Amino acid sequence: MGNIIGNIMGNIIGNIMGNFIGNIIANFIGNIMSNFIGNIMGNIMGSFIGNIMSNFIGNIMGNFIGNIMGNIIGNIMGHFIGNIMGNFIGNIMGNFIGNIMSNFIGNIKGNIIGNIMGNFIGNIMGNFIGNIMGNFIGNTLGDIIYR
Repeated sequence: MGNIIGNIMGNIIGNIMGNFIGNIIANFIGNIMSNFIGNIMGNIMGSFIGNIMSNFIGNIMGNFIGNIMGNIIGNIMGHFIGNIMGNFIGNIMGNFIGNIMSNFIGNIKGNIIGNIMGNFIGNIMGNFIGNIMGNFIGNTLGDIIYR
């Protein structure tokens, strides 16, 4: 329940409830309730409450509340509340509430409430409330409501 400065290169089963500066190169099962500065190269299988201030390569298999201020390569299999301030390559399989402030390549299988301020290449399989301020290449299988 304190701050962690350093790298974790093994599997984690449990919770992180302090700020983390370093890299996780492992799978994580549990909850992260903190800010994260560093790279994540692995999977998170649990809820995440906090911010990721770096790149993320892997999958999040749970709900995410916070902001990601780096590029994402992977999938989010849960609801996302927050903003993505980097490029996203992957899929979101849950509702998304927030803004994507960069390019998105992949599919969203849920409702979106927010704005996409970059190019979107993929499909939206749900309702979209917001604006796309870039090119959209793909299909929508729900309503689009511009704000």
